[in-house]
Parts: sequence; structure tokens; C-alpha cells
Amino acid sequence: ATVSVLYWSIHPMPPILCIACLCLSVIEKLGSVGLGYAADEVKLVGNYAYVGLSSYGLKVVDVSDPASPSVVGDLQLSMIKAGYGLDVSGNTLVFTDQNEGVFIIDISNPASPSLTTTVPSPTSYRPSDVRIVGNIAYVSDHNSLSIFPIDISNPAIPSVGPVQSFGGSSSVPRMVSVGSNLHLAAAGNGYRTIDISTATWSVTLAQPAGTGEDFRDIIHTGGDEFYVAGIPFGLRRVTITSATPSSYSVTASFAGVNRESHHVVHCPGSTGHVYFSDGAQGSGGVLAEVDQSGGTLTLVQNYPVPDINALGTDGSKVFLVSDKDFQIWGLAPTSAPDTPAPDTPAPDTPAPDT
Repeated sequence: ATVSVLYWSIHPMPPILCIACLCLSVIEKLGSVGLGYAADEVKLVGNYAYVGLSSYGLKVVDVSDPASPSVVGDLQLSMIKAGYGLDVSGNTLVFTDQNEGVFIIDISNPASPSLTTTVPSPTSYRPSDVRIVGNIAYVSDHNSLSIFPIDISNPAIPSVGPVQSFGGSSSVPRMVSVGSNLHLAAAGNGYRTIDISTATWSVTLAQPAGTGEDFRDIIHTGGDEFYVAGIPFGLRRVTITSATPSSYSVTASFAGVNRESHHVVHCPGSTGHVYFSDGAQGSGGVLAEVDQSGGTLTLVQNYPVPDINALGTDGSKVFLVSDKDFQIWGLAPTSAPDTPAPDTPAPDTPAPDT
């Protein structure tokens, strides 16, 4: 769909067209499917969405037909209570639970995922997010600014490394890996970059949170550009030198209607826009679509979607999970325009003999 806006001059002259306002792509809900349990995380791999659900475990959704997604596989984990982080590498899925530890799951057959093993949490540790880099799954803590590694080279016999702490008592809700660095949205601790290239990790950049701020999510959109979602600032575009972090610079901000963002994704393959959840769970929450192509962040549309628990993307569509269901949002399908048949000239008719 497109939004075309005409601005009329107050002078007696033809209307002035605001070119910048043309063709702002807006999305719509393409399809959804119920999950039966509250979902907390989603990861897209090919035609499948892997969804982590508290109090249940894992469900696999076939998204090959966006208008009709369907649950094709599931794995009930009897001990799970507070599933949160989820990442995939090859046929191995790593799923964290804040109470029970880390589940290593075989997804070689998406229709029948199976539990390979469970890694108990270190003492006083509550696993939060997880990011897989190479053969190592890096698991953050819900209670402190800490990370511990799990070598999953052999998923059946994972090797757990020591917890490494970096000061601070806040959790690490989300991480993103770029090269040999982990970039952390570290709640009340703000932002951190952790160099994981050596056995002794080190903080190479720290950006403290402002008064009352809570950094909830972070994504990398290429080069030195990142987006940070949080409370009460909403969304920020940030420039960070990826290879050797040395500075943190906010280049644009967008507060949103609720000033409370927990999740953010980027869709470079379709609209090119950034999408973030804006608002606490409940009727006031929205999925906000933001155009970041210029120097500022500009709202394209707010979509009322309560209870957004996580966002995912395949680069073209937005996949969201809630307390109720799994939803796919994207550009409306387009049909080929009708092509009129070419005019066929009537054949020449010879004049009758006279």
C-alpha cells in the first residue's frame, strides 16, 4: 500500500506535491496462528519460525505461506518455566530458561525437534539471552552483567566455560554479535561491547544509561549502524565502530507514543524500515513502523498490537509473538495489473467486383 500526501499552497497557484511523502510503504497482518501458550522469543530459519514458549517449550511454525502459517512441530519441555533466549546454528537450537538452565535441541527435522541435553545454570545464574558465534553459545544473565560460554561443537556433550562478569547488577536482555564483539543492551547498565576474541574477555566500550533509562534490545543493520530500543527513550540510531569500538554516538531518536520499546527489527528486503514494539503489554501497545532513510527517524504508521513479547524478521517480513498467537506482518501481496488485449486491426476486405 502507499500513502500519497498533497500539500496545497496558500497562493493561487497549482498544488505543490511533497515528493518526500510519496510511497511510504505500510504493512498489514498477512496471517496468524494460535500457539496455546504465551510466547517469549522467535527465530526465523528458512521457511520455519522457531518459537520459545514459557511453561511449554518449543513450537515450529511453517511460514512458507504467510497468509496461512501452521504449527508443524513442537517439543514440550516439562521443566521449563521462563523461556527467554533462543538462537540457531545449523541443526542445533539453544533455548534458555531462567529457572532450569539451557536446553540444547536437535532441529534437523523441523517437524520433530528433540532434546539433546540440558545444561544446568551456574550457581545463582538465571540464563537470559543467547547468541551463537562459531561453536560457542554465549549466555547472558538475568540478574547481573555477566556471560558464560557453552561449547556446542558436540551438542550431545557441551562444554561449559566459567562465568565472566563485567560489573553492574542489571540484566542483559539482548545481545548481538558482530565479528569478535558482543554488543549488549544491558538494561540499567546501558550499553557494553565485549571483545570475545581472546580467552579473557574485556569491555572495550561502555555507555552508561541515563537516569531512569533501561536498554532492552539492540540490532546491527550494517557497517557502524545499530539501533537500540529501551525505556523511556523508545528507539535510537547509534553509530559504533564495529571492528574496534571506541565511541558511541546517538545520531537519531524516536520516542514513540508510549516511550517504551522492548524489541526492534529491520526489514531491508522490503520496506527498508525499522519496526519496534512501543508500549507495555496491554491495549495501548503498538507495532511502530519507522522510516530511517533520512537523517531523522520518521513515523510511518502505528499498528495497534497488544501483548508483543518478541519480534523476528526474515529481512522482508515482521514476525511477532504475543500472549495469544504468532503473527506475520508484511507488504500486501500485489497482483499483476490487467493488460488490455492489443487492438487487432480488421482485415482488409476487397471491394466487390462490379
